[in-house]
Amino acid sequence: RVGRSLGIDVDLIERKDYSRIAEYDALFIRETTNVADHTYRFAKKAESEGLVVMDDPVSILRCTNKVYLADLLRSHKLGMPATEILYKENPQELEKVGERLGFPLVLKIPDGSFSRGVIKVEDQEQLLAASAELFERSVLLLAQEFFYTEYDWRIGVLNRKPIFACQYFMSKGHWQIYDHSPDAEEV
Repeated sequence: RVGRSLGIDVDLIERKDYSRIAEYDALFIRETTNVADHTYRFAKKAESEGLVVMDDPVSILRCTNKVYLADLLRSHKLGMPATEILYKENPQELEKVGERLGFPLVLKIPDGSFSRGVIKVEDQEQLLAASAELFERSVLLLAQEFFYTEYDWRIGVLNRKPIFACQYFMSKGHWQIYDHSPDAEEV
């Protein structure tokens, strides 16, 4: 509807439409952009076909890598929650990270998205249990001090220039944009 009002033909495509990418002028991805997801393959193919792509493959690689993002923010001296990297082969760090960052804190796998692979822990016991679970999926984790906000920001970038900012509001009664717990209700 919005595309038509702007004089733009817009098609909603799905995973099955991969072979049709070259028929289009641009690809605007509004689905998860995990590197292991079909959306990343779509972005790579669209870019190789010369389409304008949002989210482009380089942005997907960078933005889904939380270690890269933490280093980038730190190098530019931008504010962010205190963040530490924890390594599976260095379990003694788990004993002290809660003291340094305080509880609650958040554990993240480096490539989680849409609230997956992100766990808030309230104390040392939960920290040990959550880190054991997440270390099954990754050899390193990020630990961050917890700051509650009502929303996350998403910034759209095209040709290295920001073109929009939007808010993803937290799931009702939850601290993340998605509540993946078994008893969560869809809203």
